[in-house]
Amino acid sequence: MCSSYDLKAFYEKTVRDKHSEMLHCPDLFNSQKLFLRNRRIIHKNGYSKQECMEFKAVIYSNTLQSILAIVKAMTTLGIDYVNPRSAEDKQQLHTMANTLEDGDMTPQLAEVIKRLWGDPGIQACFERASEYQLNDSAAYYLNDLDRITAPGYVPNEQDVLHSRVKTTGIIETQFSFKDLNFRYVQTCLLSGRSKLPAQCFFMEDAVPTVKCSDFALAGETSFSDISTFLPSAHSKPLLPSGLWFSVRMFDVGGQRSERKKWIHCFEGVTCIIFCAALSAYDMVLVEDEEVNRMHESLHLFNSICNHKYFATTSIVLFLNKKDLFQEKVAKVHLSICFPEYTGPNTFEDAGNYIKNQFLDLNLKKEDKEIYSHMTCATDTQNVKFVFDAVTDIIIKENLKDCGLF
Repeated sequence: MCSSYDLKAFYEKTVRDKHSEMLHCPDLFNSQKLFLRNRRIIHKNGYSKQECMEFKAVIYSNTLQSILAIVKAMTTLGIDYVNPRSAEDKQQLHTMANTLEDGDMTPQLAEVIKRLWGDPGIQACFERASEYQLNDSAAYYLNDLDRITAPGYVPNEQDVLHSRVKTTGIIETQFSFKDLNFRYVQTCLLSGRSKLPAQCFFMEDAVPTVKCSDFALAGETSFSDISTFLPSAHSKPLLPSGLWFSVRMFDVGGQRSERKKWIHCFEGVTCIIFCAALSAYDMVLVEDEEVNRMHESLHLFNSICNHKYFATTSIVLFLNKKDLFQEKVAKVHLSICFPEYTGPNTFEDAGNYIKNQFLDLNLKKEDKEIYSHMTCATDTQNVKFVFDAVTDIIIKENLKDCGLF
């Protein structure tokens, strides 16, 4: 039982100087963006109609890029069209794609895409999507072309969650949840970037709200480079005062060669969130088509989990895209990724096998806890559940630090 003095001291300490740092290690396949958007829906009252409309061009661009990728793969994989008109539609598709502004969707283009998507040859090519690079959202949009290309179409929150946008630079989002003040710093490290997120570690507590280049999410601040991010930091609080904790979440991504440049910057973080796509077990990296994506995720997880800087850091393992994995595992055996696997090719058995591949990499099980969750980042309620778990970990760690747990 804590005395009133203990609680008062705890409150004063946490409000005055307590910060929890969280490192978010993405699977590099957009999971982190989905989690960020879900946090917006859960903690910041979602998206207004106007904000949803700002995603319309992205949704159309995603749809066009998806059908173009499938059409290109038709040639690569040697698959023939079935419908006689598809060859002509293919030419029209390329002509319109080269002449229209990015994000435009004319009625003529919509009809061409619909006809191509209905071709059995295109469908056969789509079934082999693991053999080329295709957005996970392709089927979501292409199966709903009538709705998303109808006059007066307004994207809904699921449409927004499925959209794909490349992030560059540094984006910070602030929100509060369970009496924790979250500051989410998303960095995308590109080859040749001279500034490193090391400086993020020493940021002030708040930054001014400015229009974000990525659809102006309320409370979100965007900078093209860390060198422009730091001078704008100041001490004026952006969120209501009196919250017990300030939590800094650092989302780090980028190519394999960049990781060694930032990993040392986060020694002593409270918690690491690691995202890995379950559905990537039969896919290859964009930058290296000889490397399996699941193997790469395991390699990165091993290097972070057992790194000297994170010897006692708790890790939350998000095995994401469980919905896509459940569909895929019924058709593609897990042995394509793990030849030694001979168990049933069911969602439960295959999913648990992948989970154990990650958990078994932990060489210090007595000192480090790994909390694993199978997630679907487009399912807002699922994300809320796992985010509750993350929040509980942060609170527990802060209570430990204050001697109250």
